Amino acid sequence: MQQGVPVAHSFEETQLVNRSILVVFLPEEEPAAAWAVGSLLPQIEDGDTLLLLHNGAKDRSFAEKYARLPGVRFFEQCDNLGVAGGRNFLLRQPECRESDLVFLVDSDAIVPCDYLRKMTEFIDATPDAGVVGPVALSFPYLRQKLRGAGFFPGGTGGPVSLFGDEFDTAAIRSLIAGNLYEDAVDHIGTAPEWRRAYLSQELFLETVETMCHAPAVEGFHGSLKNDAQSLARLSDGAGHLEVGNVAGCCQVFRRSLIDEIGYLCDLYNPYGFEDVDFSIRAITHGKRNYTTNATYLLHRTDLRHATRTLPQQRFRNRCNDSRVRTIFEFRWARTDFPAVTVRRLIGRYLVESGKSNDARENILAALFGVRRALLQIAAYEGPGLSAAIRQGGDPFAAFERLLEEPSAKVAEPSTRVAA
Repeated sequence: MQQGVPVAHSFEETQLVNRSILVVFLPEEEPAAAWAVGSLLPQIEDGDTLLLLHNGAKDRSFAEKYARLPGVRFFEQCDNLGVAGGRNFLLRQPECRESDLVFLVDSDAIVPCDYLRKMTEFIDATPDAGVVGPVALSFPYLRQKLRGAGFFPGGTGGPVSLFGDEFDTAAIRSLIAGNLYEDAVDHIGTAPEWRRAYLSQELFLETVETMCHAPAVEGFHGSLKNDAQSLARLSDGAGHLEVGNVAGCCQVFRRSLIDEIGYLCDLYNPYGFEDVDFSIRAITHGKRNYTTNATYLLHRTDLRHATRTLPQQRFRNRCNDSRVRTIFEFRWARTDFPAVTVRRLIGRYLVESGKSNDARENILAALFGVRRALLQIAAYEGPGLSAAIRQGGDPFAAFERLLEEPSAKVAEPSTRVAA
């Protein structure tokens, strides 16, 4: 195990930074999780803890595989707490409460051998940072290049395969020749103008203009991986971007941020938009979020994202996408809700109506997602809303009445966590 790396601070002393690295995985995600753990283990230093949660374990245990690994605390939970719930469970553990930095790493990700050090150095040098993250690259797209360069798991660290010391940030930068291109990038964040990116009327106008093959309004891109200038700024040399959302697969933040803005919002469980909500809360509390090319993370090492496009999974996942977007719109659009949701549905209809195969299915999924979100929010906000929706009343009218009440809970987005 490596010794702690001194980190320079503004005052004239050095100190070791205690870090908590959180990985949550479901039973079917375990083979990929072993890669994630294998890429992180050699980087664990004195004072660090790698916290693993086997979420939804039921009758299957991986304790023999993970519980005895050095620097690891392993938990198993029979019920699936979801992404937000599972991470909140780990965030409450004593090791995490006492740490300086928190690293969230998806179980379908692998990181270079200097990842923790590089990200620690970046956030330490960025005092106004709320949530930061690396450039997230697409593992499926780079798979063959990685294999050709010999960067596939080799060796062993007991039950998990380890990546060699040569698999560092410089090697990845060399692999992509210092240039980022859209297909190779999984995520570099969303535009710092987060209301415009997620909630504005311009989203609807851009949908219409896209249908007419017109250029985007003023060249605005909600997702920065589609923006050539943003890609160029992160392509070569040291660089970073101010962003709205840092992808949940690779968020890094000071543990004290939890004390300021609260935990992940469990309304989004089982998954989706909990990372966006958390990032936006950091911004509204005066922080700035950044993506840096100080290092990289390779995302989507298993097939979970690909299977979401299969016919049997497509409806369910599109319904969930509409559900979490509706929850986000309710929490953040304020008096523009539910108009923002209606605009999104109309925009989806306009886009999908030109497609012969999936139009009806996609629109139904979006509508079911909205209804499910309204019921979910209503259960939290109070019995009046729930009754109005279940009895066939006008749910949007009920929400409008709620928004007009000064004491409405929507005035401050919830930071409730799973029990």
